[in-house]
Amino acid sequence: MKAMFRRAALVFAAGLSFVVAAQGTASAAVPEPLKATDSREAAHLRKAAVAESCPQPGQRVTVTGSPNVYLVDPDYYLYLIPDETTYFNLWDSWDGIQINDDLANCYEYYYPMNNAHLAGLRGTPNVYVWDSLLGTAGEYRLVTTADIFTKYGFSWSKIKSKRTVSPVTDVWHWDY
Repeated sequence: MKAMFRRAALVFAAGLSFVVAAQGTASAAVPEPLKATDSREAAHLRKAAVAESCPQPGQRVTVTGSPNVYLVDPDYYLYLIPDETTYFNLWDSWDGIQINDDLANCYEYYYPMNNAHLAGLRGTPNVYVWDSLLGTAGEYRLVTTADIFTKYGFSWSKIKSKRTVSPVTDVWHWDY
């Protein structure tokens, strides 16, 4: 009787370990990009190298089964929206997020878009996106047109009116 119980326990344990291993393999089959530790230039993928099946500027994407949401900027950099608060500083809803399980093959690295928000300069039509990258204090980047603002799906109601915006970078505008 004891031998039969041990045999049944071994079969159950083997079956359980097979199920756990299979689940681990399934989730590992859909990798996500790694957090960038190099400079922006070192990790940047040129436009020509980004396949058509890869997310394009303005697209918000995720990987199947992942809570992470990423945004592709005009220069084909991939940004992680680090939390729900940051996400809703830019957009009104989860609508418009696409699934791309090939993300790790398209973009080797991502950059966290920490503390991102939209700011409007009082007395002008200018709208800026704030983010702090790779440990910097942060900077504003101009969204050059209303069409670009709409392309990225940003929410007009999320713009915080400001008397000044500083610092403003003169590179990496949101312009396509």
